[in-house]
This record gives sequence, C-alpha cells and structure tokens, in this order.
Amino acid sequence: MIKVINIKNVEAAKKVLNENKDEKWCAVECEFGDKAVLANDEFPGVTLSLNHHGEFSDNPPPSLRWDIYESEPVYDNFLVSHIDLDSIFGIMWASKILRPTEIAKEIAKLVALQDVKGFHYIEKHILPNLETTVKFRFLAIGQMITRLNFEDNGEDIVDISRNVHKIILRIKDIIIDGVPNDVKARLIEWLNKKQFEAQKYLVDNIPDKLHFFITNSNINLLSAYTLPNSESVINIIYNEDSGILSIACFNEEIAELYFGENGVITPLQKFFGPLAGGRKTVGGNPRDEKLQKEQAISFKNFIIKEYINAPKKLLNYTGV
Repeated sequence: MIKVINIKNVEAAKKVLNENKDEKWCAVECEFGDKAVLANDEFPGVTLSLNHHGEFSDNPPPSLRWDIYESEPVYDNFLVSHIDLDSIFGIMWASKILRPTEIAKEIAKLVALQDVKGFHYIEKHILPNLETTVKFRFLAIGQMITRLNFEDNGEDIVDISRNVHKIILRIKDIIIDGVPNDVKARLIEWLNKKQFEAQKYLVDNIPDKLHFFITNSNINLLSAYTLPNSESVINIIYNEDSGILSIACFNEEIAELYFGENGVITPLQKFFGPLAGGRKTVGGNPRDEKLQKEQAISFKNFIIKEYINAPKKLLNYTGV
C-alpha cells in the first residue's frame, strides 16, 4: 500500500523526511504561501515534486502529469498538503496504480479543468456536449469525493494512507468498469439539487457580487455562484470543522478586476500573512492555521470593505 502523509508546513515535511531517510518521496502540491517542498537538497528524499500553486501556478496540474507514468520510477511515498481530485490523480500516475488509458486521460483533463476554472465552467460549457461514458464517470468520481471527510486532529503530520488508497481504488474501479444505469439517474438528480444544497449554507451575500458560506460538511461550494435566490462572482467559504477558509472567483477576469494581477493571493496574504496562498482565482488561509468563525467573518468584512465596492466597470460585466 502506498504511504500518503498530509503535512501542514515545510517544517513538518523536513521532519517526515528526516525520519525516513532511506525512502524516495513525491511531493504533491506541497506549497505553503511563499514556501514549497521541492526536489532539491533542502528536502533530501524528495525526487519528484508536482507543484501547482503560488509561484508554480503556471505548472500543469498534477492530474495532467500522466507522462510520469512512463518517465519516472514507481513512487510509494507521498507528501501532500491537501487532498482533492487533482492531487489524487497525481498520486495515481506517480504510483502507477492507474494506467493512462484514453478514458483515464479524458477524465483527468476534466479534473484539471475543474481545478483551474471551477466546476461551474464545466457544468455550463463542457457537460452538455460531453460523451456520456466520460461524463458519468467524471460525475460519479466527483460525487464520491464531495462525501469524503478527512478528520483533522490539528496535527502538522497525519498519515492518511489508508483512506487515500481506498479512494484511489474506487476511482480506478469507476474508470475501468463505468457507471450502472441506476447510478446515472441518481447522479443527474444530485447535479440538479446542487444549487439548493448550497443555498442552505449561505449566511451573507452582496447581490451579484459575493456569497459567504459557513459549513461543517465537505460539500464543495467553490463554484456555487448561481443559487436559487442569488448570484455572485466571488465566493468565500468557511468550514467550521476544519477551520479552513477559501475564496474563489468566477474567472481570472473577475480576480484581476477586484484584486489586481495576483488575484485572491493579494487579499489573502494582506490579511493572513505570507503563508496564505493558492492561485489567482482560488486560495485560502495558511494550511497549519485553524481559523475561528470570528476570524472568517472578519476576513469577509475585510473583503467587502477593501475590495468588493471598488470596481465600477463590473456593472458591464456579462460573465463567461
């Protein structure tokens, strides 16, 4: 079984590597604001790094790195800063648990597109014309991942190997075996109810601009821009259980319009400091910092005061 260690900072990475000096490691999206775990002398044992955040945002997402299936040796040990579909596919390619068949690569492309542009983009522009064998595999995998909830015990180093291995095997089964017809019907029903599910967690909004969600579940609200009773172009989500806050923009144009050329990184680091990070359109608080609800509300108020009411040209924005 592969070993997957979730770390919350570079110091934790160095501790894991120091305790496992004879092992070869792959670091998947281990960026922490302006710091990152890299395949260099500072992190002995790391011989492959799949970085895709912060200064590495121009790198391809790990889900698109199926080239390493052929070009790299098998990896059994992984450092991660978080788990999502993008990081899971990177692990699958590097561990060679999943072969990069044509259908696996098509699903991986959707995972990468979702990671970069958000599910709202896929839902509007890709799903309506997507070939059904790929579509339902992708939706089944997406629904499965939204139900996962990795317990956060507050430690800087957590072994999540068993759970990640189970997820990978389930994803592999879906890709290889497909989706039964009765499950397809439930997936369509789930997709149609997503807006109403998201509405339950909305606690504040600025019409046509901002949604602020507070949740204690693993539901993905980053793309919840259209709800039954409101719309937004910026979403802020706070998870009370994990203490994680995320901010997402509808697209890069919105991110630059409100926050400048670096997008959400600018307000995040201004409020939380240099260890906050992400990419231009989506990011969050430092990974080793568990926020309290009051801090999340303060950040939301900071965004409204400093940025939301600033741009005037948004009045003419029609979306993508």
